[in-house]
Parts: sequence; C-alpha cells; structure tokens
Amino acid sequence: MRCLIIHNPASGPSSDEIFAFTHALAQGGDEVVMRFIGDGMEPEDAVADVREFDRVVVSGGDGTVSNVLDQMRGCGVPTLVFPSGTACLFFNNIGNAPEAAAKACRAGRTVKVDMGELFWLDENGNEKRHGFIIIAGSGFDAEIMMKAAPTKNDIGEIAYFLSALATPNPTVAHFTIEHDGIVEELDGICC
Repeated sequence: MRCLIIHNPASGPSSDEIFAFTHALAQGGDEVVMRFIGDGMEPEDAVADVREFDRVVVSGGDGTVSNVLDQMRGCGVPTLVFPSGTACLFFNNIGNAPEAAAKACRAGRTVKVDMGELFWLDENGNEKRHGFIIIAGSGFDAEIMMKAAPTKNDIGEIAYFLSALATPNPTVAHFTIEHDGIVEELDGICC
C-alpha cells in the first residue's frame, strides 16, 4: 500500500500522535510518505500527486483538513482524517474513532461527505472562492477565530470562548446571501 500522510505540525496540542498512528498503520512492503504543510509547503503542493497513492491521511485541525480536502476534491483516493487539532469537529462528526483509525485506513473504509463552497467579491471586485467542510464564518465568527488563534494550542477550546468574551460589541454588517436560487438581504453580526 502507498500512503500519503499530510500533517500540519502547527495544529493543536496532540500533533505528535500522527507518528504513533503511522507506526500502527505501516506493514512490510508499504510505502508511507509524510509531507508537512506550513512554511514552504501549501496544501495544493502537498496533494499535487495524490492520485499516485492508495490512501491519504490528513492530519491537523479543522482548518487544515478543510483546506487539504478542498484541494483533493474529486480525486477519488480513500482519505482518513486524523485528529491533530484543537477541537477536531469534522473528525468527531464523521464518526472516526482514534483507536480504529489505522485499521479503517488500511481497509479503505470510507464515508462520503459533502463540502461547501463560498464565493465572494473582494474589495477590487475579483471573485474569490473557498471550500469548507464544517462551517464558513464571516463577521464576528471570523473575528473570534482570529483572536483565538494565538492561544488555542496552549489552552484548547476555551480560547474560542475567551475570544468571544473579548468582543462585547461586535460590528453589525449587511449580508447578501444567495442560496438555492434565493437571494436574501440580512443584517447581523456574523454569517
């Protein structure tokens, strides 16, 4: 089996567990390639040859997983999400269990999941796109995530709560949302 492991070493407090997982996964005759995303390797670089592998393991938090899976969309290679982030909501939502992850990966046991796409116009009128797996937030939600980033590896999920408390008066924004052929105009603190 040829397995590509894409790991974000900056994700979460448990990022070293991927090495124990790799040890449990690998058997004689296997080829396991590890790529570490971050400075010098972006998700699109890490998955450039993804179709040459029998399995892919994406190790990181929800942001890492979302970005890598977005780059892999449509590749058809069985992929395991390994929880190495702070909250790992996607991992928990799809029902993976850490103790069975290596066995499921080797067997190629998969679950189909949907991804969303968000399109917007930047300040210059250029269309931008971002794929996501759980949630895409703007406004207050995005502000919470940015403020929590410096401390989430040290204090875990509580960083998000403290970040929200640090902004008692979030900015109200106007949103134009198009979904399922319907356009809605709404005011709110986040979308």
